[in-house]
Amino acid sequence: MFFLLSLLCYLIPIGYFFYIAVEIRLRAHTLLNRLSSYLFFSIMLIFASGFLTSVFPEEHAEVMVLWTKLIPAFFIMSFALHLTVRVSGCFDHWSRTRAALLCYWPLLGSLVLMIPSPYVSIQFIERGMWRDAQPSALLFVVIISTALYTVIACTWFLYKGIKFVGGSEAMLIKRRQVRVVRMAFLVGGLLCIGLAYFNHKLYFTSAFSYPEPSLFGLVLFAFMIRYAMTRYEFLPSIERRYRILYERSPLAILLTDRQDRVIDANPAAQALFGRPRAFLLKAEYSELLAAYKGSLRSIGDGGELQVTVPSEPAGSARIVKVERERIVTGGEPYEYLLIRDMTESIRAEERITFMAYHDPLTGLGNRRRLQETLPEMLEQTAGGEEASVALLLMDLDRFKLVNDTKGHHVGDLLLRHVAGLLSQKAGRAEVICRLGGDEFALLLRGTEEEAVRLCEEILSGFREPFRHEGESLRVSASIGVCLSPAFGTNPEQLLQYADMAMYDAKNSGRGRYALFTGELKQAQEAVHTLELQMAEALKEERFVLYYQPQVDLKTGEVCGVEALIRWVDKDGTVRPPGEFIRLAEENGAIVPLGRWVLERACRTGRAWMELSDGITRPEPGGGRSEWSISINVSNRELAGRGYLDHVDAILEETGFPPKHLQLEMTESVTFTEEEHQLHLFTEIAGRGIRLAMDDFGTGYSTFSVIQSLPFHIFKLDKSMIDDLVSAPHTRHIVKAMIVMAHSLNQRVVAEGVETAEQVEVLRELGCDAVQGYYYSRPLPEEELLAWLKARRESRV
Repeated sequence: MFFLLSLLCYLIPIGYFFYIAVEIRLRAHTLLNRLSSYLFFSIMLIFASGFLTSVFPEEHAEVMVLWTKLIPAFFIMSFALHLTVRVSGCFDHWSRTRAALLCYWPLLGSLVLMIPSPYVSIQFIERGMWRDAQPSALLFVVIISTALYTVIACTWFLYKGIKFVGGSEAMLIKRRQVRVVRMAFLVGGLLCIGLAYFNHKLYFTSAFSYPEPSLFGLVLFAFMIRYAMTRYEFLPSIERRYRILYERSPLAILLTDRQDRVIDANPAAQALFGRPRAFLLKAEYSELLAAYKGSLRSIGDGGELQVTVPSEPAGSARIVKVERERIVTGGEPYEYLLIRDMTESIRAEERITFMAYHDPLTGLGNRRRLQETLPEMLEQTAGGEEASVALLLMDLDRFKLVNDTKGHHVGDLLLRHVAGLLSQKAGRAEVICRLGGDEFALLLRGTEEEAVRLCEEILSGFREPFRHEGESLRVSASIGVCLSPAFGTNPEQLLQYADMAMYDAKNSGRGRYALFTGELKQAQEAVHTLELQMAEALKEERFVLYYQPQVDLKTGEVCGVEALIRWVDKDGTVRPPGEFIRLAEENGAIVPLGRWVLERACRTGRAWMELSDGITRPEPGGGRSEWSISINVSNRELAGRGYLDHVDAILEETGFPPKHLQLEMTESVTFTEEEHQLHLFTEIAGRGIRLAMDDFGTGYSTFSVIQSLPFHIFKLDKSMIDDLVSAPHTRHIVKAMIVMAHSLNQRVVAEGVETAEQVEVLRELGCDAVQGYYYSRPLPEEELLAWLKARRESRV
């Protein structure tokens, strides 16, 4: 009777620990679960050791205690340390080696058991038919000290874990888990340690046996761990995790039986169908989708279909994709339905597609839309399937001025206004695109007459001003038109031809349209040929300088020359600058060309200074004027970086004095960017270089601007000189200009003087110097020197 009672006292905790160990092991295959399972298996062995010690023969009892009680005790401590390190979560950065050294060093205590020593032994106390194991004092101290360290270390690890989790609401469950586990280790561990010394004193009968009283601390520990498992989901099962995934899944999931009845539905399915779970569990899947049969994109199993979600306002259409899979579990067939709400992704794809082919500012098509549509239309035209295709390129005139004066916000509003105008006036165009900036393109199927009519309608829309905040802004547009197949079916070529026609419209006065023609093509080819010839001439140095003398009207001396570039063809033909300077400014060739002119003029001027009878020699007569070489400078040269450094380098290399160098700029150059030019011109003047305003009187100069710039000379344009003798009003204007220049302490030079009457009038008006065919046409260097010599001799 007492034996069975004793057996029951051992089997109950053994079975309980075995159950917990197995349950934890089966819950999930994680490291935490494995450690917890090993921990409870070890505790189970310790409980079994007390009973086995009494029933095994005495000669085997010591071995039994060693392997079922003492060694498992050290394993329990190691597993406990490793478990708390993992539970805390703040030591996950530890390496495996570090974790093993800090958590499993208690196993070294088991080595003490292997040392043959009278101080390390196990004694047995007979208690009736029962036998109790009693460790020696030294062994007891080793076990208790290791256990005490384990309890303290585990408590500290878990304390750090609570701090690591923090006070966020999202980690509330985790924080409670760690607190309960810490209490379990603290209370259970201290109870075991506290009762260990009194174990033999707490046996009150020898009739039957029961586990050592100190082991009841482990029972309390197990109860608290079990409480954390059930109350706070400590060591959750894999099924629980799958259930969480199932319930939290954003995809709608339905499970149906063989009769197509819904037997389970997750919250996402309830939200999609707009019905509570109780309703769905009573419905058949076919009934749920009965209202959607025959709807758009309905493909059947695994396909897509458009449904209407009742829970959404106004029956918003939803597009879902249903994936079906048949499964068999427990001998019963089921169908697993995964329903993906594709609405947002499809709408996102549509938005991305729209953005890929449309301009975000105006909503019109973009360059990519044109690049993909134009080849298709041209292919249909080439095959004779459709009528001709007209490509219209449109550019707003002086749009940059609107941006600069009114701001980019107003510029954007203007672009939207133009987009609306095109949509209204050019509705029959198949494609309307904004290519970027202020450039638009239209594609039209039709004849040349229809394209012309469309251009006229568009331009008529620009006659109405654009109004913004009570202010009217007038803007015009230039349109270039090219038709296919008349001028080819290559998209790039068609765009190039339309662009040429558009710039022809701009050059013809803006605010108009131009059709691409064969003559325009020939002109463009001629320009292209001229570009190639110019590049070749620049490379082969087939440019030369001609010089036109300037004569001082007071002394009659030659006071300087203007260096003028000429292009010499291979056959010796000399081209004037009017044939190529404009093109050079457009394509940028003017920059290297201007640097060549500056270097050659300075080198020539230095050579003249060394001649005994050159231009620098004073002529017979009274006084002497400070002579100079004048060089024309373009806006592109001044706008480039390092222009002043380049001038300094050439002057230093050639040794030409800066005071003999004169740079001429037109009014259009000097007033393009006033602040920038003021700084640059001040730097140039500070070096002793003289500045001249060329073609004065043909631009839009203001007195305040002229006064602020450091010019030394004003050159009157030939257009002002032509009518000087016959038109009194012109004479008055020239007189006023000369007076104004003199008031600013600046000299005046008249260009294009061709008659003696013009010279006399200019002398009477107070003009300082003149140049023109009356004295000499532009001459090559040798002819100029001969002309100077002849003039000097004639004045002796």
